[in-house]
Amino acid sequence: MVHKYISTTDGYSGIKNSQSRYQAAMILKRSCLQHCALGDILQVLHIIVVRKKWIVPHSSGWQPLSINTTADMASTDATGKVKS
Repeated sequence: MVHKYISTTDGYSGIKNSQSRYQAAMILKRSCLQHCALGDILQVLHIIVVRKKWIVPHSSGWQPLSINTTADMASTDATGKVKS
């Protein structure tokens, strides 16, 4: 669901223009994860950045971001483990 959202034009630009992880999490909450608590969304965002590498922040902070919408989302689960 999140990968699909950041692959859209609105999702890509929204996340790309966010100034912090918190702001990115709020964007995800409003757009595609309304049913989730903000803390859970921050954990999902952490997985997206650290394990999935769909979003790659700059080493000096959150900006500038690189967004990899071509990542193979079918090969691993949310924890980064290879699916059988």
